Amino acid sequence: MARKRNRIMVIGRDVAQRARFARLLNGAGYRVEIAEDAPHTRRIGFDGIAVAIVAPDGLGPEGRGLIEQMRAAIGNVLLIDASTDEAVLLAQVTGALAPVDAPEPVEPVLKFGGYRLDLAGHSLSDAAGKEVPLTHGEFALLRVFVQRPGRVLSRELLLQLLSGRDADTYDRSIDMQIVRLRRKIEPEPRRPMLIVTVPNSGYKLAVTVRQIEVPEPAAPEAAPGDFERRHVTALAAEMLAADGFTLPDDPEELRMLIDAWRRHAASVVARHGGVLAVCRVREALAYFGYPAAQEHATERALHAALALAERVPRGEPMLPPGVAARVGVASGLVVADPSGEVLGETPAEAIRMQTLAQPGQVIAAASVRRLGGELFAYRELGLLAVVGQAGPVQAWQVMGPGAHASRSEALHAGVATPLVGPR
Repeated sequence: MARKRNRIMVIGRDVAQRARFARLLNGAGYRVEIAEDAPHTRRIGFDGIAVAIVAPDGLGPEGRGLIEQMRAAIGNVLLIDASTDEAVLLAQVTGALAPVDAPEPVEPVLKFGGYRLDLAGHSLSDAAGKEVPLTHGEFALLRVFVQRPGRVLSRELLLQLLSGRDADTYDRSIDMQIVRLRRKIEPEPRRPMLIVTVPNSGYKLAVTVRQIEVPEPAAPEAAPGDFERRHVTALAAEMLAADGFTLPDDPEELRMLIDAWRRHAASVVARHGGVLAVCRVREALAYFGYPAAQEHATERALHAALALAERVPRGEPMLPPGVAARVGVASGLVVADPSGEVLGETPAEAIRMQTLAQPGQVIAAASVRRLGGELFAYRELGLLAVVGQAGPVQAWQVMGPGAHASRSEALHAGVATPLVGPR
């Protein structure tokens, strides 16, 4: 029996953006729910939702409350904006969830009676390209008709297709739904031409439906000017067995454990504003300050690193106590190309720092120690030999948050210029 697909909710005011990400995720094998604002989201509910993808622009103050509510109810909440890269978003979703079944064919875009119905994007547009707002129930009803054009559908069959239950003798709920749908799509609702009544039998869609081709988005060719220099903080983490424990020998049990740890890592990174870029076996690489520039990126990365290195991760009941992580953090300049690939020494340096760490430790490079000031407490490790480096490197173990009362005091501690002059 096929495994049930993971459900993902995409929330945002921008219709084109919602449809774009819905098609992307549907094509990757996920089941997608669409909501345009906080009330719509709450009407759909959070049951069964594995990841929520939210475009906060335009949601207003109520959107902030919704995001916090979803973080508490779902855990995996990813924030997007106009600059969000599709490949990066898909990597985040993949890292946050268990593997899905083989991708199902992307649902088609259909054209009928001057309308364009994007089944995967959950949107209906008229001949002028303007969206026709449909409720969840109206969209489901229209889907049933366009997938069975010219076929007479009885009330009983429609109710069974929509809700999975048989109709009562006097059940006229389908009639009311069709009246509401006609008001939105028929030129003259009192004299319908699209969804017509067949006396004593039911209803049918009386126009031709055809599928239109939607070209796959072409990957942009990278020109020299398209490369972008950015300052990022990279976090490299590896799942290990805690002291006194061993990882499972059975590959299926190990895979389940790795999947749970990846979900935990993705949740921690996203909670601190980072982007999970790569997951390989038991290792994960995340960026702070890319693709979107961030204030206090290094501080965010160190808080995330400490959370990942906790002996018993909080908020992740699927992780057994025998799991630990070691984490490395580095900061520096990189070059990012339009495909989202990040080139430079910073990610490699973070991985080298990770190899120096023991389970439950966070090791920071000199660049991170300098940018972090005294916001955190450190233990200097001195010069250490690292595989792949010609000479020894300076490293610090991050012990936890610092004891300074304010950010300004912490960042400038130890760097004040001494007063010069007569005493």
